[in-house]
Amino acid sequence: MPTAAGQFSTPNASRYLKQLCKHFAHKVVPEFADMKGSAELPGSRLLLRANDEAFAIQIESDDANRNDQVPQCYGEPSNPLIV
Repeated sequence: MPTAAGQFSTPNASRYLKQLCKHFAHKVVPEFADMKGSAELPGSRLLLRANDEAFAIQIESDDANRNDQVPQCYGEPSNPLIV
């Protein structure tokens, strides 16, 4: 299962997690609490984790042949780039 992951140092991880899940709620039904979240996306699953120091994102593809379509995460939470 192809996976992409990124971790970003920030004291605002929980806030970013909730904002991102609310953003995804426009298209899919996310599940989230203060320190973790997830969403089923077309062909993949998004997992989010937060703690007092960092925000972590993991995206897992359902299809091993779609490795080139799993986004790579770069940047800072205030200015992320997911390509």
